[in-house]
Amino acid sequence: MLPRTAILIATLLLAFISNAQVSSIKYKLDYNEVTELYDCKIIIEEGSASSIIERIQLNSQYSVVVPTGSTVEIAELNMPRTGNQFFDSSTPATWKATSIIYQPEILPDNDYYAFSPNLSPSAFYNELTAGDEVILFSLKIISPDLCDRNVRLYNKEIDPTAIQISAIGADFSNGFTLGGINQLYDGNMMPNTGMKAEMLDIEICEGECTTLIPELQCLAHPITYQWSTGETTRAINVCPNSDSYYTLDVTDGHGETITIETIVSVNETGSGGCEQITPTSDQSVEVKVYPNPTNSTLNIKNLNDKSQAYIMNSSGAVLNTEAIQNEASLDFSDYPSGIYVLNIKSADTYSSHKIHKL
Repeated sequence: MLPRTAILIATLLLAFISNAQVSSIKYKLDYNEVTELYDCKIIIEEGSASSIIERIQLNSQYSVVVPTGSTVEIAELNMPRTGNQFFDSSTPATWKATSIIYQPEILPDNDYYAFSPNLSPSAFYNELTAGDEVILFSLKIISPDLCDRNVRLYNKEIDPTAIQISAIGADFSNGFTLGGINQLYDGNMMPNTGMKAEMLDIEICEGECTTLIPELQCLAHPITYQWSTGETTRAINVCPNSDSYYTLDVTDGHGETITIETIVSVNETGSGGCEQITPTSDQSVEVKVYPNPTNSTLNIKNLNDKSQAYIMNSSGAVLNTEAIQNEASLDFSDYPSGIYVLNIKSADTYSSHKIHKL
């Protein structure tokens, strides 16, 4: 019978010409409420590994994105284990930070950390089968705005590349090889904590405007917004003429999207606490807008007070607001052809006009 050393040398030589039986893995990062650490895991998606060749750890990178200003350190090591070719080791291999970039200009809300294992001495996993969830190491992270979701894994779809992230070209792309040279990393799993975002329904009086802004809890940067009105900012101003329904798709740095909704109810003048405005004799002259249709400038006359003009599209989204008084004009030349709504509001008067842009 060959000694253990001879068996190990022979199998290691074969490792570089052999394909690992594990064919797909994903990364997952979970906050452990008991230990208060972030567990850096692999999930075996396809295949298995049982032999020495299949279980040996080769070069890998595990990149984590944290809020800017966080302190990050490896608190616990778990897998793989050195000298574990015969399943009898309890000594975890060392993982260490190999690249760190603080607050890159392209995504200044984040700091980037890349971790890789020490390949000497050789380290091996226990048997692996599809569905296994294995903790590699755990991180202790301290940050003023830290919460369990806003620490995340590097996401190649939204995070900067080696060229973008800095002048030194640090590469934070995730990668994992096991028992051979084939790339096994196949993306990230969502964390256990889901997204939390909501908006309350709003009531306004006829002729009023309101701001829609979602309440967000602990989302990972970068965060993107897509309103049903077409706008892409977190908050939008709306001036609906009737009860209106709005939706917002929020996507955070994990790549997960949640859809939230709100209804803006418009109460008629004289109802729902909305006071009736009775114009004085000086205010009884009807505000006139002309020419309508227009292809460029819209003139306004009979303004008897300082007013605010709101130009909205047919969906109720505010495109522009402008302070006006006396005889004024608004520039419509940059707007596409279509129907627009012009609301004019002063301290005690209100009028609404449908504008046809040629």
